[in-house]
Amino acid sequence: MVAYPLPSSLGKTLGFGQPPVPASDVATRIFDIVVAAVILVFFAPLMIAVAAAVLAEGGRPIFFSQVRLGRGGRHFRMYKFRKFHERGCPAGFPLTMDGDPRLSGVGRVLAWTKLDELPQLWNVLKGDMSIVGPRPESFEFQDCFEGPCRVVLEHKPGIFGPSQVLFRNEGSLYRGRADPERFYRDVLFPLKAQIDSAYFSHRTLLRDIAWAVRGALAVFGWSSWLRAGEALVEEVEHSVKEGGAGGSGLSAQIELLTGHDRGGIVEIARRGGIEIAGAGSASSFEHS
Repeated sequence: MVAYPLPSSLGKTLGFGQPPVPASDVATRIFDIVVAAVILVFFAPLMIAVAAAVLAEGGRPIFFSQVRLGRGGRHFRMYKFRKFHERGCPAGFPLTMDGDPRLSGVGRVLAWTKLDELPQLWNVLKGDMSIVGPRPESFEFQDCFEGPCRVVLEHKPGIFGPSQVLFRNEGSLYRGRADPERFYRDVLFPLKAQIDSAYFSHRTLLRDIAWAVRGALAVFGWSSWLRAGEALVEEVEHSVKEGGAGGSGLSAQIELLTGHDRGGIVEIARRGGIEIAGAGSASSFEHS
């Protein structure tokens, strides 16, 4: 497989500027079990309340489950609280939009707060998912894992990670697009894959913990990384359109992310009103 390196500025920003000391699978597994168990106990009353609200509004089922792609392409069943009307089967369209008409009243709150994701802690305890990892993809997009993108499947999927933080408000990115699925395939999926493959090949347990914290802050909207994600998408989409890229649009994105034309993520972040702090250690985005 051909490797496409990202710019050093992006590497430092994501926290892998120095040679990594990878965490062992055992240490990561212990971290996953402890964190998932603690969160489940702490949020148990809230989860009971959410389940009661879903049941009261639309009856059963309370949970939505879907087969997703795990590590090595293995199939597993991922769980969420149901946020669609029972008649609005999400299998008809693989993406959830802002203001999606299939969302129930409770479902809109769950989608906005990300509380529908809490049952995935059970997937973490089972070992299907990790606290930090690439977002597990649905079967509708399994054909996207080709070429450089396939490396993402080498890692166990997770609840938090760089892509989940940068694109926390993913639903809003589809607003006003005539073909959201094509946008996802041509722009957003390959961009996520590039970021994930770069980070998870240099991950450490401490960096994973940092991303779990960032992810929790992003859920509440307390992260300027959200603006960086929007700026990245705008720049990559513009590059794809200018180059007339078809298919996955990887060549245009790789050119952009390696900084050949537009200076990489540093310039993109600055255009979004964000500065990258700290030059030799793990950095963070801060409002300028």
